[in-house]
Amino acid sequence: MRAANALSLKELYGGDSDQVAILRRFRDRVLLSNDLGVRFVTAYYRLGPRIIKVMRRSTMVRFLLQAVVGLLLLVVRPTQIALVKGGLSRDQV
Repeated sequence: MRAANALSLKELYGGDSDQVAILRRFRDRVLLSNDLGVRFVTAYYRLGPRIIKVMRRSTMVRFLLQAVVGLLLLVVRPTQIALVKGGLSRDQV
């Protein structure tokens, strides 16, 4: 199911984008480290194929998803920067 999840982000930003890399690290380091985060990721994987279908049909949905994920990135980036300042290397974050 990870392929569907990655594909939806790749559809929004491109496979090698900084946004996808940041969100993958956030998933791996933060979300998957607690029960609520695991539940969120599991639900997202389940919805991924549906999200992709809708996104491919509607430029408005694509735009809205980019806006929502963009807001999420505003929260996630400082979290990763704080972790680097706290002693983790960029590769660890």
